[in-house]
Amino acid sequence: MGSELAMTISHPQLGTVNIKVCARAKSVTARWRGGEVSLTVPRRFSSSDLSKAIAELAPKLLAIRPAARYSEGQTIECPGVTFVLRRQSFKPSTIIARPVLPVTYIEIGSDIDLTTNNGTQSVSKVLCRLATVLAERLLMERAQSIAARVGASPAGWKIGRGHKVLGTCDGRGIISLSHLLVFLPLELRDYIVCHELAHLLEMNHSRRFHTICNSYCGGNEARLQSALRQFKWPVIR
Repeated sequence: MGSELAMTISHPQLGTVNIKVCARAKSVTARWRGGEVSLTVPRRFSSSDLSKAIAELAPKLLAIRPAARYSEGQTIECPGVTFVLRRQSFKPSTIIARPVLPVTYIEIGSDIDLTTNNGTQSVSKVLCRLATVLAERLLMERAQSIAARVGASPAGWKIGRGHKVLGTCDGRGIISLSHLLVFLPLELRDYIVCHELAHLLEMNHSRRFHTICNSYCGGNEARLQSALRQFKWPVIR
């Protein structure tokens, strides 16, 4: 394979195989990543060596192939909204969706392969865009009621675009809730709100902060933290 550092091939069973040539590699390694095979081979690896390696690895890789994140007919149930994935052939290369409560249909073009990384990324991005539009209607009223219950008075509320950070409370007392909270069950949505409300009284994560947050959560902070860590997100974060 000479000095080539990376290449992509199409395999009849595995689909897209992304091949990386690594000078430090001493053997062939392969794994699934985002619905595609990622293969690393040593630098001095001939084309015939590559073909032989893929033929030997294919049965093992097919046996452990992860299930596609999305599929035709799939429903994603969230509090206040259900997302339904279905096929359409009107625009084969396009995903059509309009945010509607209580059911939003995501019409996936017939040419989009949901088993590939590109297909998965495309659906995830659409879901996130829909959540951004729906978030205020689905999150704000309940968040404000929780604040009233615990006697907290934020200076303001807004919907954020964060993927890694699910909520923030700034020095002015404005709380931002990520649109991704749309995908959480109610008790985890409430936990994020309580966490940010506690920051109105304690900006860092001190013992006092956790005492306040735990009281807002009815003594369930630790359990809710654990549940959030284990939650299986229906979108890519």
